[in-house]
Amino acid sequence: MFAADSFSSISPRNCGPAIARYLSCLAGVALVVGAVACSAKNAPQQTPSSPTAYMEPTATVGPTHIGTVTQSPSECTLDAVDGPISTGRVSFNAVNDTAVFAGFDMWRIAEGHSYEELAAAIQEARRNAEAGGAVISHPEYLSGLIQVQLQPGESKVMAGRVQPGTYAIVCIRMFEQVGEPRPFSILGPIEVR
Repeated sequence: MFAADSFSSISPRNCGPAIARYLSCLAGVALVVGAVACSAKNAPQQTPSSPTAYMEPTATVGPTHIGTVTQSPSECTLDAVDGPISTGRVSFNAVNDTAVFAGFDMWRIAEGHSYEELAAAIQEARRNAEAGGAVISHPEYLSGLIQVQLQPGESKVMAGRVQPGTYAIVCIRMFEQVGEPRPFSILGPIEVR
């Protein structure tokens, strides 16, 4: 067991040079820590009314609202998209003004392909559905799906993340000829920068 005063006899004079440097450094650290603690203890107290005492938490930024996409019995429309939109989270109001199931699929078109190419593929898929033909899969050059499905008369928010590129919204509706939902029309192009 150590006596209470066993460490009091150690000083820079009666120990080796390495230990002396260590003890001097330790004493310096103790002085700095003590000074910081005293200054913090004696610092003026901040009140809730002082400007630096309380900061409002940063609000979580929601998606950028882009517009409204609506499907009626005869057409699909998109309003309020002005120019290119910014990369990040976006949202659309999606409205089904029909008496049947409707959906909206927003796709990013890969570089090397065009909106016009996708529009031609959607028209072919619609003609095929109207003729009672088999399903035509979506083109492989599409990615980044943002999707919403709506029952008759229903409205929802369609939201997701977009990155730079060209997008299109494919409107989907129920076709009686095939008894299932298929592409009906296309809206766009929507440019993201």
